[in-house]
Amino acid sequence: HSKKYHIFNNNHFKDNLVLESEAIATGAVKDNICFSPRLYISDYFKEQKLAREMLSSINHLPKIRSGDQQQYLSRIGHEVLSKWPIKKMGYEYKFYLLDSSIINAYAIPGGEIYVTKGLFDATESESELRAILAHEIGHIEKRHSLKSLEIGENRIREAQAGAAMAGAMASAMATANSGSSNS
Repeated sequence: HSKKYHIFNNNHFKDNLVLESEAIATGAVKDNICFSPRLYISDYFKEQKLAREMLSSINHLPKIRSGDQQQYLSRIGHEVLSKWPIKKMGYEYKFYLLDSSIINAYAIPGGEIYVTKGLFDATESESELRAILAHEIGHIEKRHSLKSLEIGENRIREAQAGAAMAGAMASAMATANSGSSNS
């Protein structure tokens, strides 16, 4: 955030931004529309839409909402985050244990990580669980789901452009051939 506030009735001109102390002195309050508390990450809303779509594919698996294993998973996940070696994107991470015997984990864009009970029970040490969670956090931090979506969208656009080019060339050739046969 810019740490600056709008002066009352300023029509949102950039030159009318003041520091918080100046704003408070004039009785101004923080403008939650212009200075919303959300993260600024490019394509954030696209990522959230993708997250909702991905969640719909695992919503049939019930979450284990409480208990020692769920608390342990969350604690280990937050410990891994606290030791993350590079600056993080700023997502609010949540770790969920799913009541499923499937051995899998899911990284949902925006910071939700799901570990199935099957995978949780298959880990032989805390180090293994840390490695799994670090791997899933890495997917989120590197925005792999969004990048995969963008690669797919680019391939579709390239295919459409190629098809349009092929159609234009076929049309041009047909026109050229029809012109040469009429002479």
